[in-house]
Formats: sequence, C-alpha cells, structure tokens
Amino acid sequence: MDYGGTEQTFSSGKALDFLERIYGITVFTNLSKSDAFRARAIQFLCEYNQYGRFSMGKISSGKVPGFQFEEYLDRFKHYQKSRHLISETTLKHYDHELGRFLLYITQKEYNSLELLSAPVILDYCSSFSSFSSAVRHNAFSTLRVFLRYLYHEKLIKEDFSCVVPSVSNRRECKLPTAYSKKEKDDLLNAVDRSSPIGKRDYAIIMIATRLGLRSSDIRLMTFSSIHWGKNTIELTMEKTKEFIVLPLLKDVGEAIIEYIRYGRPQCELPYIFISHLPPVRAITASGMTAVVRRHAGNAGIDCTPYGKGGPHALRSTLATHLLENEVPLPVISEILGHKDTRTTEVYLKLDIPHLRKCGLEVPVFDWNKNDREVF
Repeated sequence: MDYGGTEQTFSSGKALDFLERIYGITVFTNLSKSDAFRARAIQFLCEYNQYGRFSMGKISSGKVPGFQFEEYLDRFKHYQKSRHLISETTLKHYDHELGRFLLYITQKEYNSLELLSAPVILDYCSSFSSFSSAVRHNAFSTLRVFLRYLYHEKLIKEDFSCVVPSVSNRRECKLPTAYSKKEKDDLLNAVDRSSPIGKRDYAIIMIATRLGLRSSDIRLMTFSSIHWGKNTIELTMEKTKEFIVLPLLKDVGEAIIEYIRYGRPQCELPYIFISHLPPVRAITASGMTAVVRRHAGNAGIDCTPYGKGGPHALRSTLATHLLENEVPLPVISEILGHKDTRTTEVYLKLDIPHLRKCGLEVPVFDWNKNDREVF
C-alpha cells in the first residue's frame, strides 16, 4: 500500500494494515507505551469514521469499531446472551478475545469467513506461544465456542473447533481473602467523610461490608434500586441476573443519604455512585478497586495477600463474620445472592473457630512398643 502523496479513501482495513506494515502491530494487547499511543490513534480514527465521535478510556481489547467482521461478533454475542443468559462481563470478554481473532484474519486480508481453514486457525493459535497457560486457555476456549457457532449458523463450511489446541489450566485453590473485624473497623475509620469523595467511598464500603453486594451491583446501583418506604434495596444482580431484595440497614441508609445530599455532583445519571472528575459516569470497576485500596492503605492494612486490596474481599468479610456467628449456610447463600449453596461453602475455609472443632486428637505414640525400639 502506498502511504505517500496520493489521496486515498480511509477505511478501518487500511488503517489496520498501516499499523501492521509500518509498526508491526497486529493485536492491541501487551503493547509498549509508544505502540499503545499509535494503536489508540488508529482506534480514534476508526471510531470517528464509523460513528462520528471518540470514546473515552484506554485500549482494553483487540476490537476496533468498524472492522470487517464486527457484525459477526455482534450476532454471536446476541445469540449467546439470548440463549444462555450471558453476563455483560462475559460479553466484554468476547470483545477482547474474539476481537483479537477477527482482527488477525482481517490483517491477513481474508474477505470472508468462508475462507477460514485449519492452518489459519493453527497459525493464529501459535501466536500465543509466549503467553501463559491461563491466557491461552481463555483465548482458545472462547475461540472454540465461536467456531462452533459459525458452523451451526452455516457461516463456515467445517467445524474448526476441534482444530483449536486444548490447554490445561489447573488453577491452584486460593482461599477467599477477608478482613478481620478490627481491619474492617479500621478501614471505615480511615475514610475522610468530610469530603464529597469520602462520603461516596464510605457509603460504598458500608454497602459492601454490611450487605455483601458485589462490586458490579454497587457501582451500577440506581436510585430506583432503593425503596425508602419499604427500607429495602431491590435489584437484578449483574453476574447472575437474579433478582434480590436486601434490607436497607439504618447505618447503610444514612451513609447513602449523606452522600446523595452533601457529596454527589448534580447530574442526570441514574447511578448513585459516580465519578467526581470528567467524564462524569458510573464509577468504574477499577474505580471501585481504587476506593478499597486507597483507604486500606490509609488504615495501614497490608494488601499484599491475594485479592485483599479489592472490593470482593469486603463481600468475603461479611460471609466469614456471619459464619463465625453461626448463621446457617443457606441463609448466608441467600444474603450473598448465590444460586447454589455449594458456592457459599468456599467461605467455610475461613471459619477458623469452627474448623478447630473439627480437629482430631493425635494419639500418643508409643516409642518402645513391646520393648522394641521403633528406629
């Protein structure tokens, strides 16, 4: 392609080809800082060409709006969501993993999915050779599902899902991370409630520690979720799509009211917890993590253990404290919004006082049984 003097019509395909030919950028992940700037500039151009606007945020996936096979990805997501009740988090995962694959075949100048072949798919999979088994497992598993869909919809002539390599990804069993009662109190006391952001953060931590809601449900909570007359919080959980009703505890309600009246910026957004810097929007997932990590640091809490710096540790904290107070597992499962009590059983591993009761007494060992030395 000639990039000198002659005027050419812009297209996403040409823009992606430019990135590959000039800078060797083929996917928008694990980029150096300079390459990330270049890829972001191309993404801006593609978005403006397609939609007449730019989106905010960094590149987080291989998907570029307007790329050649975007329609197929959107159709696949709609298919999965309508038949399998896929969560929004999983749909974003599809954008990330399948966006990389579709960009790859776009850059290889395939004009139709019917041109896909086993060597092409194996060549794509081989590009992951330097990645961890976890990354390869996630990428290949998603690709397998997508290829089965394409074959089922007669968009490709063969089922290439069997070509995708299988990657073993045995994950070590990790204990849930939770705060002790003192750490939880120190965390709440570390929040400066005199500032607008402090009022927001305090209300967020109160909801997480007292009601055990997931981070996604807190950050996307709307004004319509709170029923002041009934003293309840009612919402459909993002992860499970299950409807849940929780009591609006007095201290939680007071924290929310204080933020809404004296801390929340005036805006038309339906979300209760919003960013305090432009662009004003619902607080992001990374923003939720920053809330917990910032105040945990101020409280002198060590966040190096796995997951302790994140909001999910606050949910685990509630489950652990309920178990210690001998609340039945089915009740805890209902509070946390688990579909299956077996999901809640993971928190039994943290219930040290009751685990001690399960310990067996070690019998006294007779070193000289029958007057014979053991060793």
